[in-house]
Amino acid sequence: MGYKEMCVHLATAHQQLRQLMMEDTRPGIREVLNRLYPQEIFSAVKVKQEKGVPVPLASNAPEVDDSEDVDDPTEAKVQAPNVFTKVIPVIPKREVKTEGTSLGPRVDKIHNCLICNAPGKSNKDGRKLNLGSGLQELKYHYSVCVYNEGGLVPFIDPGQGSLKSEKLEVYGAKFRYKCPFPNCSKNQGRNKAIGYKEYAIHCGVAHHQIEKWMVANMRPGLEEVYAAVKIAREEESMEMVDMPEVIVEEMHTCFICEGKEREGRNLSFDGSMVYQTRYHYASCYYDEGAYLHEYPPGAQNMNEEGGPKDILGKEVKYHCQEKDCSVKRKMGYKEFTIHMSNEHGGLEKIMKVDHREAIRNLAGRIKK
Repeated sequence: MGYKEMCVHLATAHQQLRQLMMEDTRPGIREVLNRLYPQEIFSAVKVKQEKGVPVPLASNAPEVDDSEDVDDPTEAKVQAPNVFTKVIPVIPKREVKTEGTSLGPRVDKIHNCLICNAPGKSNKDGRKLNLGSGLQELKYHYSVCVYNEGGLVPFIDPGQGSLKSEKLEVYGAKFRYKCPFPNCSKNQGRNKAIGYKEYAIHCGVAHHQIEKWMVANMRPGLEEVYAAVKIAREEESMEMVDMPEVIVEEMHTCFICEGKEREGRNLSFDGSMVYQTRYHYASCYYDEGAYLHEYPPGAQNMNEEGGPKDILGKEVKYHCQEKDCSVKRKMGYKEFTIHMSNEHGGLEKIMKVDHREAIRNLAGRIKK
């Protein structure tokens, strides 16, 4: 609320008006005070009369002498008198300010962003930020502004090699990130991996990296922002720590089919995803005819052009001869060659001699 509204609120809701009027010596104020804050209030309380039980009389009620009616068989109707009880209003105890404490209202100081509203710049979103109750929004705004200037990169590793901040892939098309703090809400439920921009801003706000940036980039006017952020963190018993090792999943589109097949998009080398990537490349190499020399179909299954006549195993089947292989069943030619390539080293062998440099570079990363 504004200052005027705050003053009126304190006066009416927290007895400040009564105190001011008690100290005011102007004529007529005392009479208004007595009307607004009466010291004693009397209210009539009717007492329910039980049958056969006499009604107690108040100390200020007149005594009734009915000695002459003792023998009168006719019971006189006596009206129960009203009993008045004194009700003293409870006046809240006035708080006394002690040394070292402040009973004044909390003041939310307004602040303009020192980055997007620096001299020569103007951004509506960076005005009227709140150093009190709006501190979380302020941290988010500063994290976005600092990210846009590349200021978070030194504190939050992109894991994209030596690329400069303006060259980074930040939207998750190629690199996808997970928060490295296990108990973070970003890791709860079915939250998906995110791009670097979202990841960096999240770490700036939730894991106090924007505070580290403030320490390293202190400038006039930023001291009070840093102080407010630091106090809020310490009140939550949180520490400002360095970022753990980045958890990033590198994605790419197949260099053979170039994403024409849906499975060839968003291929990954991360964890269990590498098995899908290997299988996809092994299948694409089959479509290119790369296995005819490495795994010839044999005379009984070869057509005039040297290719297999039966690829599905309707007439001719193949059996894996590798000792420790778990696949014991017989397969058609296509399935057999993809299996040999994917499971028994054929894929890496073919990739290493591929005429495409991008594929040769993948040979060492596609290992199981």
